[in-house]
Amino acid sequence: MTTVLVVDDTPSLRHLARMAVELAGWVPVGEAENGREGVRAAYELGPDVIVLDYQMPVLDGLSALPLLRRASPFSRIVIWSSDEDITQAALAAGASAVVDKKGPLDHLLIALTLVAPTRASIAF
Repeated sequence: MTTVLVVDDTPSLRHLARMAVELAGWVPVGEAENGREGVRAAYELGPDVIVLDYQMPVLDGLSALPLLRRASPFSRIVIWSSDEDITQAALAAGASAVVDKKGPLDHLLIALTLVAPTRASIAF
């Protein structure tokens, strides 16, 4: 089962992302309202995927990215932002994907599906 951590300072958007994750059949393992809390949660939970907002107080998404990479090195990170100008910087900093918050929620789910690690089962 794919586990997901949602890091966003807007409670309604955290809730929306969490609902989407659940509807897709994944397991939301935690939420955080800023980058600093997100780094701590990623270290403790080791999620498969992290949904990360760009503009947040305390520690923004781009500043949190390298810390998240160290805290949970196997997690894939999807930046979910309404700022279209950060795509190149986010990818260069280690994001697996960047999704526009102004677009359909399906785009977030597609990005999560594409970056989520596969866990194949093999039986002999």
